[in-house]
Amino acid sequence: MLKNIHVFETRPVNYLKPYLEKAKSLGFNVTLTDNPHLEDNKLFKEFLSVYKHYSINPPEFEIACFARYFAISSVLTDDKPFLMTDTDVYITKAFTHLQGYNLKDTFVGSEGFDRRGSEGQISPHCTFWNRALMNDFIDFTLDTYRKNYEHDFLGDYYRSQTARLTQTGISDMNLL
Repeated sequence: MLKNIHVFETRPVNYLKPYLEKAKSLGFNVTLTDNPHLEDNKLFKEFLSVYKHYSINPPEFEIACFARYFAISSVLTDDKPFLMTDTDVYITKAFTHLQGYNLKDTFVGSEGFDRRGSEGQISPHCTFWNRALMNDFIDFTLDTYRKNYEHDFLGDYYRSQTARLTQTGISDMNLL
């Protein structure tokens, strides 16, 4: 049963407290993670050592997007499914309908499309996970950036995405 929400936030945003209160008022168990959850995280440190930046967004922004997976994974203690949301997601009472679903080993995200088809990205802003899926994604991310560190294939992909979308970046959304 889906009762847990995990969020990662490092900024002093004025909507964090209302987000947390709303999610809790709807019966969700909310776990907030931030940068201290990454201090001794060997996998995240390895990611930082092989990360190459390809984005119109600042490096700190893209790294924070990747950091959420490592931070959240560090606090998972069971295999129960959970929602991962950004803290600027608007939570309504309709979210309680999600609590009745068993989403074991199911990833759900939303794919971006334009008039030419898929943008080749899945938004993680409100996604369904469990520990195994999260760890698989972390392993995939590390493997991708290790290989890219040697062969720079993400640079080629970034240039093709830029030609198609104009303003883009290689981020967790592309890897999803």
